[in-house]
Amino acid sequence: MSLPATVAVIDIGKSNAKVVLVDRASGAAIASRSVANTVRRSGPYPHHDVDGLWRFILDALATPGGDVSPTLFHNSVHNAAAGYWGIGAGSMRPSVSLGCHDDTFPLGLLQAATEVAAWGRPVLFCAYDAPLNAPLDACRPTAVPFAVAMLLLPEGEPGARATLALRHLPEEPAAEACPRSGLRAALEAANPAARALPLLEALAARQPARLAWALLDGMGLEAELAPC
Repeated sequence: MSLPATVAVIDIGKSNAKVVLVDRASGAAIASRSVANTVRRSGPYPHHDVDGLWRFILDALATPGGDVSPTLFHNSVHNAAAGYWGIGAGSMRPSVSLGCHDDTFPLGLLQAATEVAAWGRPVLFCAYDAPLNAPLDACRPTAVPFAVAMLLLPEGEPGARATLALRHLPEEPAAEACPRSGLRAALEAANPAARALPLLEALAARQPARLAWALLDGMGLEAELAPC
């Protein structure tokens, strides 16, 4: 049996729910519909309207000619890059997208390592940021783009370049174990994703290293790296 020419992608976001019709060959969005993902206040606690979302999905799949332009939500959510990559690569694997201001790299690393430890499977960890348009650029000025990706493997799996042990601290680390050069400090100030640089430097040097990141909530993350 041949595969269909198009695929329906359902995205339930915090603010909006969307159904997008995607061309399987090109990965391009052909048509889409969206609706606000409202919170209902009835009952013992606030909750999303699951029945309403289900009706919206069924209507979007069944109603011809009711398409909404993809430009209404194009690139408007922080997990858009993961969604586009999944469509382009044909990946059906789940993804987690975090936005934690200047702490996105260390907390994303902790999240990815936790997934590896909990599920015993490799996790592709990507951290990236780019200059924003107004008015968001005033909230956290980002001067240059920066991106990093690394594959985290379960303990004992072949192919690793180093072992990594992480520890979440209830207080800020006393000091960074890796002194910051002027260039690294400038890059970290220009883009918070560049907080990955101490780990990248340690991997490139292939030397044991103890690293630490202070977090905005007064806590910290400590890492011990040992080359294989």
